[in-house]
Amino acid sequence: MRSANHPHRRFAPGRLWPRECLLCQQTTGEAFFCPACRRELPRADPDGPCAGEQRARRQAPPWRQAWIPWRYAWPIDRLVIGIKFARRLAWARALGELLAEEIPAADSDLVVPVPLHPARLAVRGFNQAQEIALPVARRLALPLSPEAARRWRATRPQSTLSAAERQLNAAGAFRVNRAAIEGRRVLLVDDVVTTGATAASLASAVSAAGAVEVTLAAVARA
Repeated sequence: MRSANHPHRRFAPGRLWPRECLLCQQTTGEAFFCPACRRELPRADPDGPCAGEQRARRQAPPWRQAWIPWRYAWPIDRLVIGIKFARRLAWARALGELLAEEIPAADSDLVVPVPLHPARLAVRGFNQAQEIALPVARRLALPLSPEAARRWRATRPQSTLSAAERQLNAAGAFRVNRAAIEGRRVLLVDDVVTTGATAASLASAVSAAGAVEVTLAAVARA
């Protein structure tokens, strides 16, 4: 183990090793990202694809508000891909911590990650939305309820479909535990939103199960 007096390392109080920025690898007192790299993260257009898709369908979105702070561009895209396909679960914690800073805690009672179908979960071994939702729930001091919703119908990968096909693919894909949802303000958490079809399907199911309000949070818009 390196000594705490190593001349080229600065150790944060109460830690056995320095916290390094995931992007530039410089030692930082910040969580996961140094201030300079955080400023370079690609901020999303607030009038992005999710809003545009809802206008195209001439429907109000099935959530009160959506918090999607970044674009699915470098380096956010590399981090999400690393989580999903290289099991970089610490990166999910990093993105979840960042996302939590963007969300008002007082607006929700319960955090629900967007579920994977059991078959896909068995192959991947984890749900990336749940891994991101863990630090969100912890930072906001809200209960996390992954069992509140399940994806009962296996759907085709959304990335292979057109916008119209995504809507049909996601429709009716979720079942919700009314006892966990009814009368509560629910915060849905996902990794990436493209057209919003998956999020809309789940939000509609959650509302139908008696949620008084639904908020959507995701790391990035694609």
